[in-house]
Amino acid sequence: MIYLLLATICSCGMGVMIRYSEQYCKNMKAVTVFNYVLCIALSFAFLPDYKNLFHVEGGRFAIYLGVVNGLLYFSNLLIYQLNIRKNGTPITVSFSHLGVLLPTILSLIIFGEKPGSLQWVGIVLAVVAIFVINYEPKVVAGNLTFKTGLILMFFIGGCTDMMSKIYENYGSHDLSNQFLLFTFFMAFIASLIWLLCTNRKFGWKEIAFGFGMGAFNYLSTFFLLQSLIKLPAFLVYPVYSVGVIIVINFVNFFLMKEPISKKQYVGMAIIAVALACLNS
Repeated sequence: MIYLLLATICSCGMGVMIRYSEQYCKNMKAVTVFNYVLCIALSFAFLPDYKNLFHVEGGRFAIYLGVVNGLLYFSNLLIYQLNIRKNGTPITVSFSHLGVLLPTILSLIIFGEKPGSLQWVGIVLAVVAIFVINYEPKVVAGNLTFKTGLILMFFIGGCTDMMSKIYENYGSHDLSNQFLLFTFFMAFIASLIWLLCTNRKFGWKEIAFGFGMGAFNYLSTFFLLQSLIKLPAFLVYPVYSVGVIIVINFVNFFLMKEPISKKQYVGMAIIAVALACLNS
């Protein structure tokens, strides 16, 4: 359970870095690129045998799945930003978090994981909590102009999460960093092309915030993968998703001085019950 807690904390740290980088940096594309630079460096540093990268048993599967995962990572980023512009933040955040339903369902149908009755209740409550915290009736009614984008984000985000479960089930646990290396490398290549085709100007702030974001990005991804090795996916994904929501709300309250609304209190209360049910 410690890996899941660390994954949640690091994901929140990444969210805070993104928040501050949007405030202090002029080129977020450059921040994204340098984020992946550090992710690649950390993944390479912890490789068990970098000399036999392509020849170790199970290495090719880690590489191929990592490449696919990296492309999904980048695609998810693009579609997320597009939805923010088209549909606004609340509904976009809701759909992005609901993507955890796909790997959760996959773990139940394909991998045969069987939650108990209370854990089923916890899964449903976790989904309800996501809607309660992020739902804005006026936003949904007035600005839902890109429905295809929301559906794409739901599926691409869910598929990105599924890659970790697929690797955990079929890949070598000793080669986790090889899988992460090629995930981040492919995402780096795509984001670098994106940067070079648009705004190439950046300074030390973009580099510094990119490295800060990359440290949290690598750690959250690594710890999430380790969580899936130790715990069932139907527990990991909902707890991770709602855990990030509840921690980031308190971080915003204490660091950003943003008040917690009544619906957020209600949502966090539902999350508390959901977590209790999921861990029963």
